[in-house]
Amino acid sequence: ELHAIGGFHAVSPTLPPTSGSTRSLVKATESDGVNSHYEQTVHCVAAEPMECVLRVAVLDDDMGVEVAYETVVLGAMRGGYRVLHLRSMLGTRIESCFLLVHSKFSSQVNAWVGEHELVKTLDEQRDIISECMARIRTLEAQLKESEYSTFLS
Repeated sequence: ELHAIGGFHAVSPTLPPTSGSTRSLVKATESDGVNSHYEQTVHCVAAEPMECVLRVAVLDDDMGVEVAYETVVLGAMRGGYRVLHLRSMLGTRIESCFLLVHSKFSSQVNAWVGEHELVKTLDEQRDIISECMARIRTLEAQLKESEYSTFLS
């Protein structure tokens, strides 16, 4: 999850983000009961990374509850492999409970809406404008006709 104090932020499996979602769920690909392995890539996009908090949580699938978490300021993280020491829901660190993550930072063009979405919206707006213009022409013709018939009487 990303929690921003201000500015645009999103979590997405692809770049550029296709929605403004601030949460992503990653399932374990392997697990031996003690150690789990996750292979999915998640992109965290933030306009103001120093004002954006990344919250990583571990959920118990059987119970459907959150069992551990850690938070970090997105802009304070360094690239490379990092170890997050997970906390209990009371906020205390859990002994021998760590999450190894790989982080990489880059710049992303500030266009969180995809090109296809933008073109689609533009086409929809053009269609609406065309319909409105046709309606205006029809109403103007009716008005002229009513004025002409009023003038004749």
